[in-house]
Amino acid sequence: LFGAKDLGELRESLKKRMAMEKESEKRRSVREQISAALLKKNNFELPAS
Repeated sequence: LFGAKDLGELRESLKKRMAMEKESEKRRSVREQISAALLKKNNFELPAS
Protein backbone atom coordinates (compact mmCIF):
# COMPACT_ATOMS: atom_id res chain seq x y z
CA LEU A 1 0.00 0.00 0.00
CA PHE A 2 2.67 2.51 -1.06
CA GLY A 3 4.70 2.10 2.14
CA ALA A 4 1.68 2.29 4.46
CA LYS A 5 0.95 -0.45 6.97
CA ASP A 6 -2.78 -0.37 6.33
CA LEU A 7 -5.54 1.51 4.56
CA GLY A 8 -5.99 3.99 7.43
CA GLU A 9 -2.32 4.95 7.33
CA LEU A 10 -2.51 5.32 3.56
CA ARG A 11 -5.52 7.64 3.89
CA GLU A 12 -3.76 9.78 6.49
CA SER A 13 -0.68 10.00 4.31
CA LEU A 14 -2.77 11.05 1.32
CA LYS A 15 -4.63 13.67 3.39
CA LYS A 16 -1.34 15.16 4.56
CA ARG A 17 0.07 15.20 1.04
CA MET A 18 -3.08 16.83 -0.35
CA ALA A 19 -3.00 19.49 2.40
CA MET A 20 0.65 20.24 1.65
CA GLU A 21 -0.09 20.52 -2.07
CA LYS A 22 -3.02 22.85 -1.39
CA GLU A 23 -0.83 25.08 0.80
CA SER A 24 1.88 25.09 -1.86
CA GLU A 25 -0.66 26.12 -4.50
CA LYS A 26 -1.90 28.95 -2.26
CA ARG A 27 1.64 30.26 -1.82
CA ARG A 28 2.31 30.05 -5.55
CA SER A 29 -0.89 31.97 -6.27
CA VAL A 30 0.03 34.69 -3.78
CA ARG A 31 3.52 35.02 -5.31
CA GLU A 32 1.98 35.35 -8.79
CA GLN A 33 -0.46 38.01 -7.58
CA ILE A 34 2.35 39.96 -5.91
CA SER A 35 4.51 39.74 -9.04
CA ALA A 36 1.66 40.89 -11.26
CA ALA A 37 0.88 43.83 -8.97
CA LEU A 38 4.53 44.88 -8.82
CA LEU A 39 4.93 44.68 -12.58
CA LYS A 40 1.74 46.66 -13.14
CA LYS A 41 2.79 49.38 -10.70
CA ASN A 42 6.45 49.59 -11.74
CA ASN A 43 6.42 49.59 -15.51
CA PHE A 44 9.82 50.32 -17.06
CA GLU A 45 11.48 49.98 -20.43
CA LEU A 46 14.26 47.49 -20.97
CA PRO A 47 17.31 48.69 -22.88
CA ALA A 48 17.86 47.27 -26.36
CA SER A 49 20.49 44.56 -26.47
